[in-house]
Amino acid sequence: MAWFKKKESGSPAKEPELSVYTPEQLDAVQAHIQKNFGACDRILQEKTPSGIRVDIAVVPPTNERDFYTLVTVGMGARKMDVPQQLKGRADRAELVFCLPSHWNMESTEETWYWPMRWMKILARLPLREVSWLGWGHVLPGAKPLAENTKLSGMILLAPGYFGKEAEVCSLPGGEMVRFYQMIPLYPEEMQFKQEHDVQALLQQLWSSGEFSPVLDLNRPNSCRGLASEKKMAIPADKLRPLLKWDGPAGCIATDRIMIDGRPVGYMFREQPVPGLPDSGWRFFAGDETEEYMLNPENIGVYDLNTLCNYDREIMPYLTEPAGSTFYRDKEGAFQKGEPPAPEKQ
Repeated sequence: MAWFKKKESGSPAKEPELSVYTPEQLDAVQAHIQKNFGACDRILQEKTPSGIRVDIAVVPPTNERDFYTLVTVGMGARKMDVPQQLKGRADRAELVFCLPSHWNMESTEETWYWPMRWMKILARLPLREVSWLGWGHVLPGAKPLAENTKLSGMILLAPGYFGKEAEVCSLPGGEMVRFYQMIPLYPEEMQFKQEHDVQALLQQLWSSGEFSPVLDLNRPNSCRGLASEKKMAIPADKLRPLLKWDGPAGCIATDRIMIDGRPVGYMFREQPVPGLPDSGWRFFAGDETEEYMLNPENIGVYDLNTLCNYDREIMPYLTEPAGSTFYRDKEGAFQKGEPPAPEKQ
């Protein structure tokens, strides 16, 4: 969890002053929840708040949405310690969790209460660790979430099921509160994300055909047997945010680049795959044989920023439209179009 900045050792930290929304801010957040997630029928109020007050709005199942939607109210009252470029845009957040309609919301037994406990834990994590939470962050647990499941951690994603407008609430004065949905993961899925990236994990989740925004304690493990099989040329913790990109950022690349560390020698952009976070870009070292390409284990799904870390020279061409093709010539420069046919001996 490299985005955390641990508190310095020394004297014990003082109890932080309680941060709460102003009445105007609270009205805006509650209106956003009702408009985008539904009308709540109760608020699970926190009795002993510390630092922030983390209440949970409960939206009951409806005919259109046959599940409970839980939304924190109060996490965003205190700004998170985000990188400079995210200040004012992603330094306030609230969390969303969807539970099946049969969930016993009245029980305080851990088998039923753990989702609410996790929401409160994550809501306070930025405050305790002097850190921040955002899209794609993975939070591993030390053990399974409950006795009746092997799910053991969370990933934070946009609440896409509820529509684009559900992602951001504008407060009076123009500040933003971002809403992130908590999706439970298996240990193998969290490890797969560490070895690849978020886009690769999402591809695995969606391609399984079993992924849902609603908690399923027994859903299939999308990464069973896939983790720890490849050693990337650049470890995940060495990747840097090089690319500013709007829109789907998934791409395909071969192991000649990602495992063997070869530069990109040939790349093209096709029409993105509908329904997936696909940019349309495909990357090759240029020396892959037909036999090599027929083996799906030699190809993976990655984020465009990851490819930029492997070869920064691709960056000027990434905004080219679908149908574009580039190859690296003998001098090492990219040229537009298909590479020339090899000379006959």
